[in-house]
Amino acid sequence: MDDELISEARKIAIDFNGVEQKLKPVHLQHRMRIGINRATKLYEQLKNEGLV
Repeated sequence: MDDELISEARKIAIDFNGVEQKLKPVHLQHRMRIGINRATKLYEQLKNEGLV
């Protein structure tokens, strides 16, 4: 996995207290997929409503 992607995933994995969770790359990949899926769904909604 690309170091830049791992770094970005770690930013996503920071919990509400601002403490970085110690996660394995596989967990970080999973969180990234969730984020990408959410972003994709939001984009599709905006597109369907003619806002994009």
